Amino acid sequence: MEDQRAFADFSGDWNPMHMDPAAARRTQAGACAVHGVHATLWALDAGLPYGAIAHRVRATFKRFVRLDAPVELVRSAGQTGSISLRCIQDETEVVILDVWLGEALPKVAGELDAIVDPPSVPSDREIEQMESLKGVLPVPRGAQEFATAQYPRLTGAIGANRVCAIAVLSALVGMHVPGLHSIFSALEFDLGDDAGPMEYAVTRVDPRFRLVEAEVRGSGVLASVRAFVRMPPTAPPKAADLARRVPKGAFSDRRALVIGGSRGLGATTALLLAAGGASVTLTFRSGFSEAKGVVDDIKQAGFGGRAEACQYDSLESAREQLACVGTPPNYLYYFATGKIDAGLSLALDRKRLSSYLDVYVEGFSNVVDGCLSLAGRNPLRCLYPSTVFIDSTPSGMAEYAMAKAAGEVMCAAMMRQRRNLSIDTPRLPRTLTDQTATVPPVPAADPVDVMLPILLAQTNPSKGSA
Repeated sequence: MEDQRAFADFSGDWNPMHMDPAAARRTQAGACAVHGVHATLWALDAGLPYGAIAHRVRATFKRFVRLDAPVELVRSAGQTGSISLRCIQDETEVVILDVWLGEALPKVAGELDAIVDPPSVPSDREIEQMESLKGVLPVPRGAQEFATAQYPRLTGAIGANRVCAIAVLSALVGMHVPGLHSIFSALEFDLGDDAGPMEYAVTRVDPRFRLVEAEVRGSGVLASVRAFVRMPPTAPPKAADLARRVPKGAFSDRRALVIGGSRGLGATTALLLAAGGASVTLTFRSGFSEAKGVVDDIKQAGFGGRAEACQYDSLESAREQLACVGTPPNYLYYFATGKIDAGLSLALDRKRLSSYLDVYVEGFSNVVDGCLSLAGRNPLRCLYPSTVFIDSTPSGMAEYAMAKAAGEVMCAAMMRQRRNLSIDTPRLPRTLTDQTATVPPVPAADPVDVMLPILLAQTNPSKGSA
């Protein structure tokens, strides 16, 4: 994160996806991601052959680059006069650079002095408002000194002015256009002798694919950028609105523990249960403010049942953490989730599979054991949300589907062993959440439409079926 802050100071790109863990986890990245241009400049500085000078670069950002994880740089020969630089993380290509080499570049007239301080808050416009936008990109103060110190080989080859100009392209996407809800897709730039400030102009907006393209000229750089406008975080429904859809008192017999109830399907489930009169304890791992927001919404709606939130990590011991639960729950709803992403390799990714099993198998088993210890001989009914991906697995999602299938098998085995335990394992369709809100948009079901029939179908705790 220290490197993130340093690059944000240098480039002017303070987009929350890179800087704020709570905000970043509600993006498609799932956690703070490295600036794509940061990775590009690092790769050029480390990967250019000694004495070589880049004249043209094409960068493709294929995957988010995670913090605190090694990145391997691989250089190979390209077409005549070019090289390829590939950044690889977890055996997957994350950034690919095609670099065309040439002779010494002319010096750029003038200096890149910061005249205006860059914005500290990213713009938040509707995609239709981005048509034909134009402007000047300010360069943060002290940028040239940082460029020389951080990228000495690259600065020596193309000049500090150009390195700063390339860095500012990150701020164009992250702070100006598209701004707050942006994903940098591709970048191409030629290095010449164009002097003057960095001026940008939006050249194309395609709302169908939420695509924005722009051109930038100045400070020795002529660039084109491509970015997507990602979907904003998916807000949970309002508790008061759900009261009209949930039969009064439908869930008044339930003392519900909702693991992962601060957002997504978990938050929707907690709100639906509360609207039906249930007492709800919802858990969060790191999103305290989001969990508090759900609890406050329930209390303001005045449904009558108790509502509270407590911290819980599905990868840690359940019994100790469940000390925060007052009255033992008779219903358990399990929505803990890790980062779900599609692998690019055709081979099985054991590391990804293991991470899914930790959450969806061991994590569920642990919390059921903890709840049964609280319940004694009283019945406990659980909801383990499975997935239709088991029936029809999308490309790259095999490990996720395998973990969920293993969870179903485990649920059946647990019910055979405990007479007071019942578990429902509905295979949910693709449902609109922060993690499924892709660009371009992919059809996804409404969370209330998915969860309400499932909750209503549950009866008083009794032996259920998986």
